[in-house]
Amino acid sequence: MSRYAMICMALLLGLIVAGCSVINPGVAQLERYQQAQAAGEWQAIADDTPVGECPSGAAGCAQRYAIHGEANQQLAFDSRAPDAFCPPSVAKGRLESAVASFSKSEQFADGSLTPEAQVKLKELHVQALYCLAENAASIEQGKVLVRQGAALASGLPQADALFWQAINQLYLAQPGAGSDAQRCTAARLADQASSGARTAGVNGERIQTLSRVSHDAELVRRSIAGCVE
Repeated sequence: MSRYAMICMALLLGLIVAGCSVINPGVAQLERYQQAQAAGEWQAIADDTPVGECPSGAAGCAQRYAIHGEANQQLAFDSRAPDAFCPPSVAKGRLESAVASFSKSEQFADGSLTPEAQVKLKELHVQALYCLAENAASIEQGKVLVRQGAALASGLPQADALFWQAINQLYLAQPGAGSDAQRCTAARLADQASSGARTAGVNGERIQTLSRVSHDAELVRRSIAGCVE
């Protein structure tokens, strides 16, 4: 091969590499996300909006959006009070960004998320939806979000699925969420799911949360005529 041909080949390869960087800017972004995630630099990830359209077959899209969603959720929960289950209303924008990124991530099946990461993504999504419901402008809006979360939670491991069922049913048992009969049923289901989750092996702080769920569900039942038998 002549020197001229070698120079041309080198230039061509350089253009190809540069072209790939332009066509797939998400590759470099995913690397930045991974480095920032390892360092706990959530703000840097949240400020770095996902780029590109993620065409079918593009690698890493599911992981990139999952990490971006997690970053927003972490920042939202930074504002949570010590004993609170959800962050306050000032974190609503962060939670909405998290839900949008989680939803986007779930559209891709590019193999960039391990089965364990997929479960984590789904649970974070359920948590974000529930906390958006807690901060919703109305109970009706909250019920829509809770039901979306309940549908997702059904695909989690049994103990986690029952935990979120208990939480979501207690939301549906609150005053204004439905008729007395509907609220009574929801309170019963919340208590049953709470017991089921503990039997299935839920642990850590969730045991205390479920104890509060059972306590509050009992209070709801006692406030409704004919609900306690």
